[in-house]
Amino acid sequence: MNPFSRQSGFVLFMTLMILVLMSIAGLALMRAVDSSSLVADNIAYKQAAIITSDTAIKAATDWLAANPLTADDTSNAAYASDTISIDWTGTATALTTDKVDWENNSSAPIKAKQVTSLLTPGYSAYYVIHRLCDTVGSAGAAGTSCATSDSSSTSSGGPKSGVSYGPKALTTISQVYYRITVKVIGPKHTVSYSQVFVLI
Repeated sequence: MNPFSRQSGFVLFMTLMILVLMSIAGLALMRAVDSSSLVADNIAYKQAAIITSDTAIKAATDWLAANPLTADDTSNAAYASDTISIDWTGTATALTTDKVDWENNSSAPIKAKQVTSLLTPGYSAYYVIHRLCDTVGSAGAAGTSCATSDSSSTSSGGPKSGVSYGPKALTTISQVYYRITVKVIGPKHTVSYSQVFVLI
């Protein structure tokens, strides 16, 4: 009787075990590659959303430069007074009165403006402008307290009058602060919020 015939079954068993282990390792490698691809895609979508938000901010600042804001202009999502307690994302409270109507599909009091040009394909962008004043009206009018570049009562460190430089004083121009808030919606439920403050 051949002494090696008893060992042939064990070799087959070991071969099958090695094949099972190699299959599991291959599946694990495929899952790792898929996860890495998903992470890379999410990062790319987020970066594209940030680039798109820059386009919306540019559209808002262009509108502000051409339109002095002394009264609310809801059709252009521009508000002459600031509302501090705004639930920008709609998740802070259960109330609907302090939310922003980003996509023109709710009854929220603050309406956003959609940007329609120069956007990254597949993305939608919306903005809201707030002038940082307590009330509507001209920024220099009595009773209208605004955050300006030269008002020591609302911003620290700024000069209230001309700066002395030699025999003549350098005049300062009073500029008002505005807050621009942007929401970008992209593929695969990508959502990005951005806020900037500008002086105009």
